[in-house]
Amino acid sequence: MRRHELTAEQWREIESLLPPSGVAGRPRVDDRRVINGMLYKAKTGVAWRD
Repeated sequence: MRRHELTAEQWREIESLLPPSGVAGRPRVDDRRVINGMLYKAKTGVAWRD
């Protein structure tokens, strides 16, 4: 696990709050990867494109 990623315990807490994938439209990419990316951006302040 990297420094800015969710732990397994943290992920279990928020996973149930997310809507099911593929309900409307195409299936989403890995939710955990996207959320980890958002957290990294928020913690480091880098531009989203980086």
